[in-house]
Amino acid sequence: MGVCVTHFDALDESGDRAQLSANELPPHFGRVAEVDLYERLLKHAAGLYQTGDAQAITEASMHVRGVLAAMERSARQPVLAGTQKEHHDAIWAAVQHIRENPGGLFSIESVACSGHYSTYYFSRLFKQIIGVSPKEFCIRTRLERAQTLLRESDMSIEQIAADLGYSDMFFFSRQFKQRLGISPFLWRKSQNGGV
Repeated sequence: MGVCVTHFDALDESGDRAQLSANELPPHFGRVAEVDLYERLLKHAAGLYQTGDAQAITEASMHVRGVLAAMERSARQPVLAGTQKEHHDAIWAAVQHIRENPGGLFSIESVACSGHYSTYYFSRLFKQIIGVSPKEFCIRTRLERAQTLLRESDMSIEQIAADLGYSDMFFFSRQFKQRLGISPFLWRKSQNGGV
């Protein structure tokens, strides 16, 4: 479980603190599945606000609105029970396992089997609950981890690829570029101010 606490003030058009009625306020807390994603978005938004640049502030506002919309949507989700809750819990356990082991060499069949599901049924449930297929989720998780390692470590691209379970650095680079539109090398360079 992760917890992200964020405090912010709502501002009106002129930049003054807005006085909102109770029904205009988002929920004070919410349970979201992607805590790490929302935490990164909020930190990124805070950094953008601090630049004072008008475009950066617009981008930051969009990030904050997205997080608030997700919190509001999750607050309105019905409470699950019975078999539905079991399926939900099993899928989120698989999600957590994938996030904690992005470089793990496991198959969808093995993950499905560990939850006592057929591969087909597991894949269907996974997509229904998470919104993407298990394979796509694994790829996205690996590439998110790759971005973190590229930004925050001195590991070579070859080391990062190996750490994330890629046996071929060139396949990793192609997949990274297909999804993000830029090579890992250039992405890292852009994160370090083009240095």
